[in-house]
Amino acid sequence: MVTLANLVVTSPCWDDEADPLANSLADLGKKFWVDVFLSPKQILKVSPAAVQKAMVRELEDWDDPTDARPLILVATSPQAARAFAKIETLVTSLLKRKPRLKYAAVGDDTALEFVYSLFESGIVKLKVEDILKPAVSGHIDKLADTLTEKLKPGTMVALLEARGDRGDFAQRLVAGGLRVTRLPVFSRENQELVTLPQSDNLWWFLITSSAYLKSLADDISSQKIDLNSVHWIGNVITLKDGVSRVAPEAHYHMVENFIPERILETISKY
Repeated sequence: MVTLANLVVTSPCWDDEADPLANSLADLGKKFWVDVFLSPKQILKVSPAAVQKAMVRELEDWDDPTDARPLILVATSPQAARAFAKIETLVTSLLKRKPRLKYAAVGDDTALEFVYSLFESGIVKLKVEDILKPAVSGHIDKLADTLTEKLKPGTMVALLEARGDRGDFAQRLVAGGLRVTRLPVFSRENQELVTLPQSDNLWWFLITSSAYLKSLADDISSQKIDLNSVHWIGNVITLKDGVSRVAPEAHYHMVENFIPERILETISKY
């Protein structure tokens, strides 16, 4: 069958779950004359039992459930928003603080996942509009600014994040007068790009995070694909800066939502 383009789906996936977006793109690709290759750049895993135990103990030591002050629970990624609900001891600890909890997320996708996980875990039923978000979706520095501007000094903030995440975000909050604890609810394991076939068609790469862009760019170059001829597709404008750093002349295309038909239509109509 004749195809017009190649799409490589690099979005991270959980070690114990299928990726519905990747599978839908693979199933629908031929309808849009697009060859789809699945190559998750990261495998995600919920933190092991020992880390969970230490994390919950730190939360219990750091925060008194009877404190009258609010506790802000911040999801720093969609993966963090999903992972915390899988940790029963953490959910139990948060439920003890339910009357005080307020919620924030780094972007629209994260907020949507957060709403689902909060409901699934039995903590609270919210709308996406109830979650505090930065003015620019996905911009973690702007979220730090929003939190330090809106919250009183000394307000307690608990960050749902990945093991090994840099501490820049937490440091900015502390510098803004907030009390911060970091809850490493999951881990990322980097994966190499699958071997891709030679092709005269354009290569498109679906990306979801700037964290793995440099590694992905190196993998692409190692397969003799010209980085500056690659087309990148994502759903937040902040990824454009990351793409510009690894491939200054490449094209970045933003879709507001990762709807499979919309992604493939964008590619097939280019």
